[in-house]
Amino acid sequence: MKSIGARLALWYAAAATTTFACLFLVGYYLLHSYLIHGLDLLNQSEFEQIRAHLGPDYRSLSAAVIDQRIRETTEFASVLFYIDIHDHNKTIFFSSNLQGRSIPDIKGYRKYDVDWDNLGQLRVGEFIMAPYDVIIATPEIQVAGVMDGYAEVCAALLALMLAMSIAIGLGLSHVALRPVRAIRATAQNLVAARLYGVEPRHLYAVTFGIGIGLAGTAGGLYGTVSQINPYIGAALTAKSFAISIIGGLDNPLGVIVGGLFLGVLESLTALYVGSTYADVASFGVLVLVLIVRPNGLLGKAA
Repeated sequence: MKSIGARLALWYAAAATTTFACLFLVGYYLLHSYLIHGLDLLNQSEFEQIRAHLGPDYRSLSAAVIDQRIRETTEFASVLFYIDIHDHNKTIFFSSNLQGRSIPDIKGYRKYDVDWDNLGQLRVGEFIMAPYDVIIATPEIQVAGVMDGYAEVCAALLALMLAMSIAIGLGLSHVALRPVRAIRATAQNLVAARLYGVEPRHLYAVTFGIGIGLAGTAGGLYGTVSQINPYIGAALTAKSFAISIIGGLDNPLGVIVGGLFLGVLESLTALYVGSTYADVASFGVLVLVLIVRPNGLLGKAA
């Protein structure tokens, strides 16, 4: 992994695969919520059917009549629904597939999940039809099957995404780093760079233009937070030199770390000691780094 191209390819693959995995997780949650909502609608529709068959005078009906009316309409759906109707004192009706058992009632919840013995996971809905509580449950086995299939497809796609992103990352890094290799080769050995096919004059012009562009961008951004005058260059150059030395000249990440470190140090010094001592603190740290670690915080030993 010492090759920067391989590291860039790995970072690209990791970022792409992680993003893909996050999207799959969100999709998993949304799909599961959607399917559970569908079961809730099924329970709701079954309750509406029961209420319609009982009629508006259901309060005056005896338990035997209620049992007869409901059983006529629910027995054909016994594979899909488990039905339990009770009042505060006794059970009025329960479907034959319950085998004499009552569906667990969780107080304070109208919609909940129950893992019940050999029936497996059930989606339960409780409906109030005073003075009765109507509890209707639907098996979640089909939802579990769909989610298992979704997870298997996602795992296969993630593996494919990882392999493809590594291949694409290697190709893109090879193309993107070609100018960087040319610049490095020219800086290390001009004759070898020409043998490699690099045109030094063209490369000098390109690198000079990049430097000017970065300097102009930095100056424009600096102008938004400070006054621009002909003498600001010396202070900025000194700070840039200190940041480069502290972070490490051979590590771009070290420059970023050095800049953050120096900025935080100067801010804390100005806050707790005084603004006149901010530069003293930054250049004092520069001297300390040169004594203790001459290659910088993230620089490599020669």
